[in-house]
Amino acid sequence: MRHKLFVLLAVFTFIGASVWGSGGTGDTATTGSVGGGMYSQSPFLDARVASGELPPVDERLPVNPLVVTPLDEIGTYGGRITVFSGDPNPWGILVGENPEGAPPPIKLGLDLSFSPGLAEEWEDSADFKTFTLKLREGAKFSNGDPFTAEDWRFKFHDMEEKDLGYVWGAPSQLESVTVVDEYTVRFDFSEPFPKAINYFSDYHMGSDWGGYAPSTWLKQWHAEYNDDAQAKAQEEGFDTWQDAFNDHSLFCCPQKDPERPTMFPFMLVDVTQTYKAKERNPYYVAVDTIGQQLPYVDTALIQWVDGETRLLKIIAGEADFGIRPLADYPVLLDAQDSGNFTINLQKAGWEGTGNAWMFNLNHIDPVKREIFQNIDFRRAMSLSLDRDRMNDVAWLGQADPVAVATLFSGASIFKDEWGKDHPYNRYDPAEAGRLLDSIGLDEMNSDGIRLMSDGRPLVIVYSMRAGKPTPVNELLKEDFEAVGVGLELRTSSPENADTGARQGTLDFAGVNEVHSELGSYGSGTGGINQWVDFMMYQWSRWWWDERGTGGGPPSEGPDYQQPEEPPQIVKDYMDAQIIKSKSYSFGSAEQKRYSTEAWQIVADQMWQLGALQGAPLTINVRTNLMNVPQDVGAFGDSNAAFAIFADQYFFKN
Repeated sequence: MRHKLFVLLAVFTFIGASVWGSGGTGDTATTGSVGGGMYSQSPFLDARVASGELPPVDERLPVNPLVVTPLDEIGTYGGRITVFSGDPNPWGILVGENPEGAPPPIKLGLDLSFSPGLAEEWEDSADFKTFTLKLREGAKFSNGDPFTAEDWRFKFHDMEEKDLGYVWGAPSQLESVTVVDEYTVRFDFSEPFPKAINYFSDYHMGSDWGGYAPSTWLKQWHAEYNDDAQAKAQEEGFDTWQDAFNDHSLFCCPQKDPERPTMFPFMLVDVTQTYKAKERNPYYVAVDTIGQQLPYVDTALIQWVDGETRLLKIIAGEADFGIRPLADYPVLLDAQDSGNFTINLQKAGWEGTGNAWMFNLNHIDPVKREIFQNIDFRRAMSLSLDRDRMNDVAWLGQADPVAVATLFSGASIFKDEWGKDHPYNRYDPAEAGRLLDSIGLDEMNSDGIRLMSDGRPLVIVYSMRAGKPTPVNELLKEDFEAVGVGLELRTSSPENADTGARQGTLDFAGVNEVHSELGSYGSGTGGINQWVDFMMYQWSRWWWDERGTGGGPPSEGPDYQQPEEPPQIVKDYMDAQIIKSKSYSFGSAEQKRYSTEAWQIVADQMWQLGALQGAPLTINVRTNLMNVPQDVGAFGDSNAAFAIFADQYFFKN
């Protein structure tokens, strides 16, 4: 299957820019031409071109630039975006070396369709064991080095396989990366890998984060390409060439060398203890529909401050863009006129369930295990939850109650019966009590706690993985105890919670759930990692099937537990979600069929209790900052979904 397209919707990410300039200037562009097409650049670059430091714009762009259709309107050049972060190495919007920064070779649209990005074409073999990318001829890194197939081969064979530099990790199925020609690269997998297209549209893996590296620049510190690499390293104060290579190759957490080339729309130019400065990448591959090279904004300033100061700066109108928790909505709403910004409540398109909790079905205590495995017990505990009260207390009434951990309601395969129409998505403590009575929990002690079959009170220990109990967890405790089930809130480290799950001593755990459509497929958002957490905490001994699916507990050491054969329904779920749905390309009829089967099982079995879905974030945007989306829909992850438009943000005078 081949795909080719030259006029596209932009789905590219922003991270960063620089200290110089401020506000929106709306400057007139300088024009060049290539192949009869007219391309223009920001006046920010005029002096560098006039002096010969930079070539003309037509020589900096690929032969066929990526053409971006602006979200609302064609922009004008100039200005600086200022944002604030509480972390020097943030993962948020517009604020640092986050993995969402690099344009992927294949773009994933808000409608979950694929289109060309850094690559003009791609080809998947019929057996899904080979994937080929045709890169844009003439594309360049921010320092002018060519962006070619070698950058992909180098990342895998000279970095990943040799444990050099910062690499996110290639798919375990990837065996080799081959340079077919200068702009064609082939990826060969040891077994069918139908989600390769997702991999190459992923802002982590299909980018500088995991897919490629600026090989021409990095080879000067690599001994296999430079005989003087060791001497160069020692001149720079490093003990070994590997140390020097690792230092210069870092692009994240933090980027050590500001001169490291990038394919991002913005490049790092300065970093201190209080700010990070970036400016436009003069070689960025994209133009708008009238030929203006993107991005529109010239520079950005990212300053890190504590959380309270960050909120105060937004209120004072010093931030051009920001994302704040829903709890800040009332105060920001009151300040938007005086602060010259607007507020938008954006439902998180990546989130299926804001909080989700699970019982350990593999509990070492046979009495608790029998209770937790009883579906009527799980139904009863769902009916005990006053989700409307949780909504009012924690989400200002803006979220949607859900009975189980499920997909985001905007996902293409979503069914209302998994969400608002789920039969146990209601508050009915009386019915909850009747169900608990029916399964033998009909006697209580003097404290009103139900007694288990051996006479012990049913007190469940909730191992919370971080911090003090949240208001939602406090309400959860009240609701459980109102129907006679004790709940002890106990803070636990991730390590202790993991150990408890593996050893079978964990009672109950929760996570901040993430389930997008892509997440359920295992690419794009990290959702599958949250689902792996679920499997760890709800059935650690049921981790494998006969094919060794899913990894699982360590094969030796004190945490090791002999795996047990799971019930057939668990096998059916694992087979549909972990095996079958990932045996077909994302979006295919087969993939949707098996994903639907898996999520139906999740809804029916109620292995995880849900709380609320679609709790919005508070988005603040400078009044005259344009092309900022009002609704990012069900796209991957809320951070990426805003950041991908930042190359087209502009200030309107």
